[in-house]
Amino acid sequence: ALLGGVALAEALSAFLPDSAAIRLKWPNDLLLGGAKLAGMLCEGAAHAGRIEWIVLGLGANLAVAPEVPDRPTTCLGAHAPAPDPEAAAVALIRSVDAWRQRVAVDGIGPLLDAWQRRGPQPGARLTLRTAAGETSGLYRGLDTDDALLLETDGRTRRFATGELSGGGD
Repeated sequence: ALLGGVALAEALSAFLPDSAAIRLKWPNDLLLGGAKLAGMLCEGAAHAGRIEWIVLGLGANLAVAPEVPDRPTTCLGAHAPAPDPEAAAVALIRSVDAWRQRVAVDGIGPLLDAWQRRGPQPGARLTLRTAAGETSGLYRGLDTDDALLLETDGRTRRFATGELSGGGD
């Protein structure tokens, strides 16, 4: 999911005048001007410590943004000329491949760094909604397995799932 988010953000940024404008919202959204531009889902299975299969689903609003009742949405076409879908797909495939190769050579560190540059500001106050309720804390980054790290009551806690609000927008 980290790789998909970074690759999609980089690919779509190539079509904008400000390449840093796209932000990442944990765990699976891309934001532009605070509104949802794209999303992703990642599913997979592992056996005996080896990845058996992975499916990465990515969706981006290129020319039109659907209306969603609980959040603002946007499209690239509202900020720059909307790219041709084929050109966007080629940029995405190239970005995914480049990141896949880089992680294979350099490990997860550069990918985490790239995600962090587009994610919430370190120390931002975030609220996470999970099945167990709401937790607020200070953003302390991501763990190597994509878990969100929040500092609450003087200790850092890991969260694997949830819906984030606050400084991550």
